[in-house]
Amino acid sequence: MALAANVLKDKFQIIKEREGERLARFLRILFGKEKFGFKWSTAETSYTDGKDVYILYELQRPDCRPFSANELRALRKGHSIHERGHIEYDCIEDYGNWQKELMSKDRS
Repeated sequence: MALAANVLKDKFQIIKEREGERLARFLRILFGKEKFGFKWSTAETSYTDGKDVYILYELQRPDCRPFSANELRALRKGHSIHERGHIEYDCIEDYGNWQKELMSKDRS
């Protein structure tokens, strides 16, 4: 019985998914069992929308020295703690209002 090629995941994708599961579990242990989502970001940076945490997986930039795999994991863990801290300690609505107040009228 042959499986379709799109059903099988490559090793990189499996490693990425498992690291995401470990980070989400670590954040729940560290910050309590409060419900929040954990997703890998496709944007330019890690961020939170106040409900979910979006962490940039590929942190290596051309203008920085090459990081090892262990250093990249530590950086992703630091990003996830930082963004989850925003949910725990910041008032996200105030931040959104502050951005709107400082936004140029031409760009709003």
